[in-house]
Amino acid sequence: MATGDVKDKIPPGTKVVCTNCFDEKIEGEVVAFDYGAKVLILKSLPNARKNSADIKMLNMAHIKNMEVTELSTKPAPSLRSLDFEKIDKKIAVALEQKRRAADKRGIDVTPGAQRLFDTINKTFNDVKWKGKTIVVMDDVTIEPTYQEDSCHGSEQLREHIVKIVRKHNLEERNGPG
Repeated sequence: MATGDVKDKIPPGTKVVCTNCFDEKIEGEVVAFDYGAKVLILKSLPNARKNSADIKMLNMAHIKNMEVTELSTKPAPSLRSLDFEKIDKKIAVALEQKRRAADKRGIDVTPGAQRLFDTINKTFNDVKWKGKTIVVMDDVTIEPTYQEDSCHGSEQLREHIVKIVRKHNLEERNGPG
């Protein structure tokens, strides 16, 4: 069956071979088809990998030809119900991770300053930006030029941070290793 012959339904479970505008053949089992949106969703046919399949969304406007190799006569499978509470939790966790990642990016700082921040953050989780100043554990600050003498705060932690800054700046000048 060519693409032009497709009316408005391709039942789930139907096996097809599509040729796209790049003459690439895509073979799979129909998961869903939306004629109005001109979208075909295919699951790759089983291969050596157990319990896994690739899912591809195809824009039917880019399909030159589609052949049905096996028409499904089975009724469409019922869809599993969605656990909205679980989805909301995943969204909340993802947003929090993105927010934390955004907080770790300095605004208007040099790439070298950001690399120093990232280096310190590998050792200390409580590192943040306050303007262009790096703040470690609310105890030590590193002001721009980001050199050893730019470190201020309690003696013991400051000494440890100075060592990290010294090593980082040395590697920046000479390269790692």
